[in-house]
Amino acid sequence: MTLPYALVREPALRHNIAAMARYCERHGVLLAPHVKTTMAPAIVRAQLEAGAWAATVAHVGQARALHAHGIDRFLVANEVVTPEELAWIAETDARVLFYVDSARGVELAAGGDFEVLVEVGYAGGRTGCRTAEEARAVAVAAVEAGLRVVGVAAYEGLMTADAGPDGLALVRGFLREVGATAEALRDLLPEAPVLSAGGSTFFDLVVEELKPVAERLGGPLVLRSGCYVTHDHGVYERLGPGSRGALEEPFRAALEVWAPVLSVPEPTLALLGLGRRDVSFDAGLPVPTKWRSGDRDVTDAPAGLDLFELNDQHAYVRDEAGRLAVGDLVGVCISHPCTTFDKWRQLHLVNKDYEPIASITTCF
Repeated sequence: MTLPYALVREPALRHNIAAMARYCERHGVLLAPHVKTTMAPAIVRAQLEAGAWAATVAHVGQARALHAHGIDRFLVANEVVTPEELAWIAETDARVLFYVDSARGVELAAGGDFEVLVEVGYAGGRTGCRTAEEARAVAVAAVEAGLRVVGVAAYEGLMTADAGPDGLALVRGFLREVGATAEALRDLLPEAPVLSAGGSTFFDLVVEELKPVAERLGGPLVLRSGCYVTHDHGVYERLGPGSRGALEEPFRAALEVWAPVLSVPEPTLALLGLGRRDVSFDAGLPVPTKWRSGDRDVTDAPAGLDLFELNDQHAYVRDEAGRLAVGDLVGVCISHPCTTFDKWRQLHLVNKDYEPIASITTCF
């Protein structure tokens, strides 16, 4: 194990997978976790073995990579528009659902025996039909093109970075529009249509707003949350359902990156041997949480350490009390696990005492 290295703490990982499975069971919803978070077949299999209905992916390439590891049901949370990707879906023995949000997208998929969900979006957002009228036109076009319209999908996670009353009201309003659109399309949907939404930040609101709609439609509500699996020490800890007291079993941060203290060039400044090549920084900087000085056991990091800047391979830590020494090891927790996992082809699964159990391989 050469430094820096990424660790996944097995007790926290196991807890998160089981806690989310129990959450879905209690609330009567299905889970298709977005596995672009880890792209680690061993972790994805554990999620499926815990009861996940399918694996959500961002594109066909991710489905192909995971299908090679025996995973055979996918929800592509995007439009599929290239002949090569559509050909793979048509030929594979895996079940693959994907989105449509335009007449052109329907035209490109026409003639294939495909299962599609009409995607609903919002003004200024990402993909998805902007109005109920657009959604109906796309659904009608899909049916006429011979596609199997199996449901309606949406994504609310980027609507706001505000978990206060105004931000939550905005998300709830959009989810109600999604529900109304799905009910307006009832005549074009199968007997038990799929209704799907739910990123990692607001899936509790999705359950509250869309579960009654799914029940009226007679089909499942499918959540697509992915980051719960390792959780974080940043954006999801601060804004996710746990911050609202909506989880019976709060998630635990499972992902850490460890590096040595390389230099203490000033009394209150320490440089760690990790940087942008090793950790995420798009949704907040990492937080020093663990410390090992010399041959001592791992302890919580001293209070007051502030990681305030990253270079490609260095992290700047303000240490006002001057406790870090060259050669010490520091473990940081991250904000937004997706963009840490994608930097590693191998991570180490460790037990509660930081003893290695196994290696985790990713296939980005």
